[in-house]
Amino acid sequence: MAILDLDELSAKVVANWPIVIGISLLITVVHEYIIYPFFTSPLAGVPGPKMYAMTKWWMIWTDYSKKRTITIHEMHKKYGPIIRIAPNELAFTGEEPMKVIYGAGTPFSKPAFYDLFIAYSSWLDILLIHQIRGSSYVRHAGQ
Repeated sequence: MAILDLDELSAKVVANWPIVIGISLLITVVHEYIIYPFFTSPLAGVPGPKMYAMTKWWMIWTDYSKKRTITIHEMHKKYGPIIRIAPNELAFTGEEPMKVIYGAGTPFSKPAFYDLFIAYSSWLDILLIHQIRGSSYVRHAGQ
């Protein structure tokens, strides 16, 4: 078997470019949807349905069909308190994980949505100020 020089190899690649692109796409798809989610991902050992580990589109369809809560609850009953619901997404159930993840002073970063005390304090302040200003005590004290 003769060793190909670089010019011959590039000429064969250019001549067979559809095959080269097809093989490259096949390798990419196999890595993205089989090798990475099931073997090399840090979440590979987390239980859950295999289709949910391969792609996020199953959970998107579940959201669209308005069955996310029921589906995740059923998966928790089948697989346990920690489940994989997408290639890079986990779902937890139980009191202890909720305290660790969502509790005050946790090292987990959360979006502003979870900063409930700040979100509600402005509405609470508005309600309290309205109640104080409308109370009979304030009206009598001002006379």
